[in-house]
Amino acid sequence: NNLFLSTFGDPFAHTFVRFALSSGLGLAYAAFTAKELLSSLPHLARGLLLPSTLLLVANLLNSMGMLFAGVTVTYVVKSLIPFFTVVICRLQGQRFGAPVYAALLLVCIGVSLASATALEFDWSGFACAIGSTLAQTLLNVTSRSRIQDLQLSGSEAFLVMATLCTALSAPLLLVSLLRQDGLVRTCAAGRCGGPRADGLEQFGPAAVVMLAAVSYHAEYTLNFLFLPLCSSLAFSVADIVRRLGTIVFGA
Repeated sequence: NNLFLSTFGDPFAHTFVRFALSSGLGLAYAAFTAKELLSSLPHLARGLLLPSTLLLVANLLNSMGMLFAGVTVTYVVKSLIPFFTVVICRLQGQRFGAPVYAALLLVCIGVSLASATALEFDWSGFACAIGSTLAQTLLNVTSRSRIQDLQLSGSEAFLVMATLCTALSAPLLLVSLLRQDGLVRTCAAGRCGGPRADGLEQFGPAAVVMLAAVSYHAEYTLNFLFLPLCSSLAFSVADIVRRLGTIVFGA
């Protein structure tokens, strides 16, 4: 993701490309293994419209947050997902023990300190990261019941949602086309954005696009396979580990 954004500087194309190519990979696989799923796509898409919209919003704001504020600030802020998960679950009538609240307090303090001391801090990026965090939390909480009602596996649900998000994000591709510094115009002019991440200069534009799409497809397919196996809170805590691991690896 960081490689794509540092190469092209285009969060709109980043969002569309990831959904479109991930959907293409999933549809190609389903054409051989789950043809009945393809015939039910319109019905399933209607049932998953809300989670798909939340997925689109979460991904777009995440890309914008990473571009404006950097990976560290964006992922540190998104470590608040368990906090917002507990708030939503409390509103739904669930209760948690004191250790959960103590752990969340530590997370909030850590996020505040890390965000306040980040060298790349940017208020617009911070706002995008908060918006992405809220959308991701609502997605985690609302998608489980809808997937179960439709009797879909996690990977099947993600295929449907990625396909729907491709259609919903098509206007973002238009925005990218209209931008002077968008992905298409930038590559057509032979100047693919700013400096790339250290040690990754060997990747051309096509390779960068494919890497972003394939890694996204693998990441979210695994996410949706994991989602039905645990509670919303446990899933959000695992999400923290993944994001903090990304920060440490990037450092």
